[in-house]
Amino acid sequence: MSFMNFVRKDRKNRAVGRNGLISTVIFGAVFGLASGAVGMLMALAYLPTIAGSDLSGYGVPIEPVVIRARLSSDMVVRGLAGPTALLYRSSDLTDVILPSDAIGGGAVLTSDGWLLTHRRVLEQAGSSTGRGLTAVIGGRTYAVERATVDSFSDVAFVKVDGTGLPVVSLGNKSDDLKVGDSVVTFDFLGGLRTAVVTAWGNVPAVDAAAVRRSSEKMQKVVFLAGTEGFLPGSAVFGTSGEVTGIYVGGSEPGMQVVPFSAFSRQISGVLRDGSVVRPYLGVRFIDLSEQPGRGTAGRGALLSSYGSLPAIVRQSPAAKSGLREGDTVLAINGESVTANRSLPELLTEYSPGDTVTISVERGSETRDVEVLLGQMPTP
Repeated sequence: MSFMNFVRKDRKNRAVGRNGLISTVIFGAVFGLASGAVGMLMALAYLPTIAGSDLSGYGVPIEPVVIRARLSSDMVVRGLAGPTALLYRSSDLTDVILPSDAIGGGAVLTSDGWLLTHRRVLEQAGSSTGRGLTAVIGGRTYAVERATVDSFSDVAFVKVDGTGLPVVSLGNKSDDLKVGDSVVTFDFLGGLRTAVVTAWGNVPAVDAAAVRRSSEKMQKVVFLAGTEGFLPGSAVFGTSGEVTGIYVGGSEPGMQVVPFSAFSRQISGVLRDGSVVRPYLGVRFIDLSEQPGRGTAGRGALLSSYGSLPAIVRQSPAAKSGLREGDTVLAINGESVTANRSLPELLTEYSPGDTVTISVERGSETRDVEVLLGQMPTP
């Protein structure tokens, strides 16, 4: 039975009341998910609030979080476990495969073996190419043949030699996640785990160099609370059962998820020819929304160098167009650079070869600069 037909049948069953509930429980048993997961979900329905994390200094809310979206127990039977994967170092595998030995998770993107995971999993395996990794999907093992990493988001696309694999449902819902929304993933034992969105915020800047952000690196991530048991690289699902992001792991202010919108436009290129194609500007900047009292009403990106890190990368499109250190980028094609729409996120809407108008503040003047975007170099 296909995933969508199953969902339709599930909805029909629920309409008939008690019999639908019994069917749901039976399907939960068939999928082999622990009864404890169901109990956890039911308990979640009675939790009125969770305490907010202390995210002060990162431009994200610190007030208590009210849980906005509840998960119902029928999430257990919606086929989410089937298209998920556990990733192992091949050298760690013996005749007995222990789930606790997994170094990361993944999600099956295509039936012929493309998976989504995160760069951290490749780093833990000591292999940027993916070789030396083995994926376990539905109780079967598949050797990873190659990997492609999106350097902007650090999401990794890995390929195994598979056919007829179950696939996840993709949606572009990550930008719709709100503080208090519930999301789910699977732990290394296949149990359903829930977490709550605590904030949308910037990737933490841990030192003065990191305050100078790159136009070619993702800036906005989703922060979660309650991620005990989550594996790096695991798909994070919304209450509709669609992938809303890829779990990264811990950081000082909270556990991070790469939102689906940060890498969704790269999927077609990877499936077509195994490559990631991104636009390239070539600047480093200070996000003035993170610096109270600076800039023009807390918006804009101040082009700034630090040590050996230049504000304008040599021979980059920014350099060729005449952008200078000290310029403050105010807008791209009329869309303002703000706390909610950072410079890197605005650039993701364009492709190599596009010409954009960048509005900058230089001294006391505001001017427009035409920039022909290049293709992001391979790291």
